[in-house]
Amino acid sequence: MNEKMNETPLFKTEEGKQAVFDFYDKLLADGGLDYEAQFVPTEFGETHVISVGDNGAPPLVLLHGSSSNATMWLADMKVFAKDFRVHAVDIVGQPGKSAEVRPDLNGDGYALWMRDVLHGLGLSKAALMGNSLGGWVALKFASCFPEMVERLVLVATSGVTNLRLSSTLKMLVHAMRGEKGMLRIQQLVYGDDELPEVAIVYTGLMMEHFVPFLDPIPVFSDEVLGGLAMPVFFIGGENDFFMNSQKTADRLTALLENVQTNVIADNGHVVFGVTEMVTPFLLK
Repeated sequence: MNEKMNETPLFKTEEGKQAVFDFYDKLLADGGLDYEAQFVPTEFGETHVISVGDNGAPPLVLLHGSSSNATMWLADMKVFAKDFRVHAVDIVGQPGKSAEVRPDLNGDGYALWMRDVLHGLGLSKAALMGNSLGGWVALKFASCFPEMVERLVLVATSGVTNLRLSSTLKMLVHAMRGEKGMLRIQQLVYGDDELPEVAIVYTGLMMEHFVPFLDPIPVFSDEVLGGLAMPVFFIGGENDFFMNSQKTADRLTALLENVQTNVIADNGHVVFGVTEMVTPFLLK
């Protein structure tokens, strides 16, 4: 394998890692989902996947954002499972149950990893929905293996426009301030968004124990984005702390022939509760 990988430990302590996993298991147990959990082998290590819905339904693969895991999708999975066979994937190198490796963002590692995941799930093609970093992974996979992507839903996605320089600097400064800094980062990310208390608590737990992913995320070229032929739906918040959602929507509209966008007013980086607008797009 030629792809470079970073195998630095992802959690500050084993106790902290176990605390994150214990909360993960509690969320699954309390989620009211009739789910299946499995580990799929890939050349980048085992990948943990949570699946719900009828086996014969169209496949939908969900990819979470940075410093998160597949449990962020639990509420959405309950809705999507009415129409799809849903697979929520723990991205490698993030605080889920998948392998503790991080493929090189400047290579094709994440695309090769996703190909292995789909093959391990017995899928030759699927719709993908990615949030933030997960949106970047979905775009990378779609650019390398377009024949395996039915449709793309990109939520507050990275990789289309540059991160705001001010947000990057603020994140670095606050990350060095310990617990108070972590709380401030949460406030900046969530803004005025009203999230379930359990989501805020779990995010705080992961930020306390997880070594965050701070590598700069590459922006895709016009050639790469313009080459995407599958239908694409972008959803972003007007007040996203990390990136300019309107610029993202405008660039995708300029480059893609089959795209729709929705920039939600008074919404920050965390976009949730969009299943009603996403489902009709996926079912077209």
